[in-house]
Amino acid sequence: MGNVVLEAMAGGCPVVVPRAGGIPSLLAHGVSGLLYEPRETQDAAGCVQRILSDETLRATLARAGRDAVEGRSWEYSVGRVRQVYADAIREGPRLPDPAKWSDRVAQNSMVALVSLFRSLARKEKRIRHPRDSRRTARRARPRAGTHAG
Repeated sequence: MGNVVLEAMAGGCPVVVPRAGGIPSLLAHGVSGLLYEPRETQDAAGCVQRILSDETLRATLARAGRDAVEGRSWEYSVGRVRQVYADAIREGPRLPDPAKWSDRVAQNSMVALVSLFRSLARKEKRIRHPRDSRRTARRARPRAGTHAG
């Protein structure tokens, strides 16, 4: 959607766009276009009405939008991306603080141990349960060598 906004601005059309994603970085609210809150239809309609009812604002936004886009090109965009990568390389990797890392290891170890103990307790319960039922069944049977009646 960013290209559509830039194309409209390049064509001298005042833009009304949602304040979402990367779109707000393409224009200055009230200077080169108008931003509205996403899903706020009344806000969007209000922005459109402002532009339609104010010829001076409409012309100012159109001119400022066109001026803002004229400074942008593929070379400009590629240069900005290269700068972001260069900054990231210069800063180096962001490793976690060793103290925090050891706290995470300790916490994860504790969680693993608790899970293991719970699993063993459930397994122990399943093993005990069949034995208990066998003992009850044995008690109900008459002993060898005894006669019933």
